[in-house]
Amino acid sequence: MIASASKGESTVQQMIMGSGKSTVIAPLLSLFLSSSKQMVLQVVPDSLLQQSRDIMSAVFGNVLTKRVQTFRFDRRITEPKRVADLLQGLEDALEHQAVVCTTPGSIKSLFLKFLEVMYEQQKMPSALGRSKQELLELAEGDGLEEMDQETLKTGVEILQAEVENAERATCLLQKIVQMFSKGIAIVDEVDWVLDPLKSETNFPIGTDVLCICVSVCVRVCQCVCPCVLRVRVPGTPGSKLDLDLAPERWLLPMHLIDGIMFASGHFRQLSLEGMSMARVGALLTDMAAAIAKGYTRMTMQRKPHLILLDRNFYAANLMPVVAKWALVWLAGQPAIENALLLCEADGRTGGQSEVKKAIREYISGRSAAKTKLEEVFGTQPRSMAMLNLARSWV
Repeated sequence: MIASASKGESTVQQMIMGSGKSTVIAPLLSLFLSSSKQMVLQVVPDSLLQQSRDIMSAVFGNVLTKRVQTFRFDRRITEPKRVADLLQGLEDALEHQAVVCTTPGSIKSLFLKFLEVMYEQQKMPSALGRSKQELLELAEGDGLEEMDQETLKTGVEILQAEVENAERATCLLQKIVQMFSKGIAIVDEVDWVLDPLKSETNFPIGTDVLCICVSVCVRVCQCVCPCVLRVRVPGTPGSKLDLDLAPERWLLPMHLIDGIMFASGHFRQLSLEGMSMARVGALLTDMAAAIAKGYTRMTMQRKPHLILLDRNFYAANLMPVVAKWALVWLAGQPAIENALLLCEADGRTGGQSEVKKAIREYISGRSAAKTKLEEVFGTQPRSMAMLNLARSWV
């Protein structure tokens, strides 16, 4: 491990529990690798931070003395003075070859904060320039009262101070990032630390934007999120229609999964929700036959759960049946059901059978059927959104 570190290479070693990773290996690496030119970081999960610090303090507290510090950072640290204090502490640790204990969240927060302040810093000069220009124009044209001009001047001064603070914070954070990039990280419980499902930090930045649901296109990522989706109603500029697709956005996936799991034998009961088994029995039999064919051809797997191994098999054999199963649910939704009844009454679009065929083709990924569906559901954004939702899932 020391040889790999000297070459600038990363290495992972696995040891069983209780073999001395935290009490022997980590302190020895900290002792041999620390120098006044490179910092040694002991990165551990949050739950082990205090324990790691106590172990390092006990090891380096008697014969071999070495300073042990803790580095903590989060998004709330924005003032240049606090960042300067952190930098000073790290510089002292580097000078005295101290061991710095920290967590993955602190490291990730530092890097994300560095990116965030650079992003904000890019926007500030333009905003400051606009405010100054507005002040000059209003002063020349006497467009504001004296009190309003003073208020605007104060706002410009505050924005100027924010720009200066952001520039200073960026420089300080850059020095910390550079210090870390030259150092060595000893990561305990590396499998947990590097698992994105267990150890993850996100900073949302930028302008808040609503998930947009256009009347003819809805993406599944918009449909499954809990926020309100909105559409602009054609022909009425500026008007909006609430289209939250609740509860459809979770009822449809549940319907699809229930059918597949029942047909594969993983579910013994099926929630029909107003449907009779006589109506859907043949369809579920076809789905079970398609899944059985997948098992035979080794394109689907039974254990540890139902797994699709071949997308081409799904597209050719299972997708047509899943589209029919989705249509069973869609045809039961009031808006789509009423539109189908109207189609049967006027006969202009070929009746229900033709429209249902177009729905199956469209949610199966064939865009050619889109024209007929727009003719039927073009004035019903919610119905079109449900069709797009089904298309995304199927």
